[in-house]
This record gives sequence, C-alpha cells and structure tokens, in this order.
Amino acid sequence: MWSVPYDYNLYSNWLGVGISAPGVTTNGEGNTWFNQMYHDSSSDTLGFSRKEYYSESSTLIYKDDKLQISGIMTTGHHAIVRITVRPVDDSDLADSHANGS
Repeated sequence: MWSVPYDYNLYSNWLGVGISAPGVTTNGEGNTWFNQMYHDSSSDTLGFSRKEYYSESSTLIYKDDKLQISGIMTTGHHAIVRITVRPVDDSDLADSHANGS
C-alpha cells in the first residue's frame, strides 16, 4: 500500500507492506487491502506494517515464518518506492541467487 498526498500541508507519504494468509486472495466484499493497511490493523487474513514518510526514509520490514518484505519510500511529491521480497531462510533462495551469480 502506498499513498502520496496532493497537499503536504495536511498529509504525508505512507507505505505499507504485508503478506496475506495462505490461500487468501481477496479481502471480502466492500473492503480493500489498501483501506485495511491505511486505516486499520493486521488481521487473521492480512498481516502488515506501515510507516509514515514525512522527513526521513528508513526501511520498513514485515515478515512471517517464510517471507520477508522490505520497503522504502522517498518523501517527495514524485515518490519512489522500492520493495524487496525474499525468503527468511537463505537456503530457500534459487541457486543462482544463493551463490551470488
């Protein structure tokens, strides 16, 4: 989830990263993962972390027992977002990545 406001006098950039529960591909009728990640908290079907990017850009991390998602966002109007998804256990990496190739 990301949000870049029109008016920086009232709002800030926000970034959220998370993982849905295995087999969960929707968040129910009338609700969106964006709304949950922006306004609410983690649930049984979606775990996440979010961070406000107002004056500094530090890494946001969310992980479960298998995956780690990290994200970073710039603070300006033309925000740049970088997301990295990797296994928690490096032995789960593909051989070409585990060997540094």
